[in-house]
Amino acid sequence: MVANVLARSRPDVQVLVAGEGEERAGLERLVRELGIARNMRLLGYRTDVPDLLQAFDVAVCSSDFEGSPLAVMEYMDAGLPIVATAVGGIPDLIEDGVHGLLVPPRDPTALAGAVSALLDDRERGRALGARARERRRTELDIDTLVRRLEALYCELLERRAGLGPETGDGRGR
Repeated sequence: MVANVLARSRPDVQVLVAGEGEERAGLERLVRELGIARNMRLLGYRTDVPDLLQAFDVAVCSSDFEGSPLAVMEYMDAGLPIVATAVGGIPDLIEDGVHGLLVPPRDPTALAGAVSALLDDRERGRALGARARERRRTELDIDTLVRRLEALYCELLERRAGLGPETGDGRGR
């Protein structure tokens, strides 16, 4: 567990986990077993995530698999330095070393090392967070995504229409 690795090297670190689910009891048990209760806060279900994000020094997404996680886009919007696992759609959102730091999945030492690096170099973290925010607002906002999807549909329709003369029926079949 990354919190355990971080707590050994940075006893002052506070790891906040927001969310609720069936794994909570097991996570509470693990926190007790590892003796890191003073470093770990399980916040449960929250409706004030934007307010919580303002308190973060580094945002982390340690998933084993993901699509395009909303949490990462919220971190980007907040301009936070991000450490995330390089799985699923995350590398499409974050370019390693440009918008955040990517680490292999299931590697708590690498994850803790990346978090520590950003805690030690706040200026680098601010720069990563600023570039992530800019990317989110210019490339990943809803209007831009809708325009791209519309352009893709138009392109596909034009290609399909271009196939029509082969069959003579204009339907490209």
